[in-house]
Amino acid sequence: MTTAGEDRTGRKRSTGAFVQRPDLARRVATKRFFAKIVLLSEKIAPKTLWPLSIAALFLVLAWFGLYRHMPDFLRLGVVFVLVFAFIATLLPIARLKWPTDNDASRLLEDRNGLAHQPVGVQEDEPAFDTPFSRTLWKEHQIRMAERIAALNAGLPKPDIARYDRLALRAVPALLLAAAFGFSFSNGAGTIADAFRSQPTVGPLNPDIRLDAWVTPPSYTGRAPIFLTGRDATNRDAVSVPQSSRLTIRMTGGDGGEEVTFEPEMAGALQKLAPETTRADSASGDVSVPAQAPLADQPLAPRTFAMDVTESGMITANGEQWLFNVIPDQPPSIAFDNMPRRAVNGALEIGFTAKDDYGLKEAHAIIEPIGVAEGATALYPPPEFKLDLPR
Repeated sequence: MTTAGEDRTGRKRSTGAFVQRPDLARRVATKRFFAKIVLLSEKIAPKTLWPLSIAALFLVLAWFGLYRHMPDFLRLGVVFVLVFAFIATLLPIARLKWPTDNDASRLLEDRNGLAHQPVGVQEDEPAFDTPFSRTLWKEHQIRMAERIAALNAGLPKPDIARYDRLALRAVPALLLAAAFGFSFSNGAGTIADAFRSQPTVGPLNPDIRLDAWVTPPSYTGRAPIFLTGRDATNRDAVSVPQSSRLTIRMTGGDGGEEVTFEPEMAGALQKLAPETTRADSASGDVSVPAQAPLADQPLAPRTFAMDVTESGMITANGEQWLFNVIPDQPPSIAFDNMPRRAVNGALEIGFTAKDDYGLKEAHAIIEPIGVAEGATALYPPPEFKLDLPR
């Protein structure tokens, strides 16, 4: 028996039983294609252990907020090492080759428990081309073809345990699961921390007193949050509603101190300017710009304020506060059913409405339809106030 799948030039040509049975050839070609995918998956899976572990370590450091506390040189060094190692561990995957037809045939025969190579025999020809040998060989091919009618490549079986006998792959997986759960907490970091330079924090000036607080919008019903007097700097993030008012009152110092805000999404560092002071006058309070004190006069307290509309970090006199902004979703309202006439003849409107912080009032806007152009209404549309449940 000889294999005649290629000619002397190395080019593939159809031979054997596949020439007389093109339907069988197409079916086997499809099965071989899936078998090649299975073989390639089995080769790739063990080689992804290192890239996935390195990617998991990168996410663990980010979600646990460790990048945020690293000096810039250490943070950049760690990121460079992780990125370089990730790319280096991908190179063995790029060098993998697509499996051959013979490899796919052997897989199909092994997975389906077929002896005597029933797949490969369909493309083979007898070594001695005599009438008897050709007839005998065709009969053998027909019998083997009946055995490959329903081949199944099965699922990939990469046998990863053979490459990781100590099961160390579980360590980055467990750390990643813990970091993912921690990422929803107030003290969690973000992936952007790995690529964002931390602001330079000046030394604490003991002669300066800071009073800082956040006032949520009045419609939220939440109490102000006092920031000073807490445990320490770099404390857990403070969750505040969107558009909350941050106020920092600074007393003492020489007037050159800065209050900065760094957005979480790698935005430009913003410097807060002190608010204007207020002076009493006969006509009421008048705002005047803050002026530098005389040499023999103490510096007046300065007030810095801003609306917190995005997450970020505030730095003042060496102290830092991290904010997580809670997005304010707009209120929603919809008809519960079609408007109808009540028993007493009044208009009855069923509706459902909701808001993050509760609803205070709701109104229905009634507008006429089919109004002629230039027509003037004799009276305005009715005002309809909706009754909210208590």
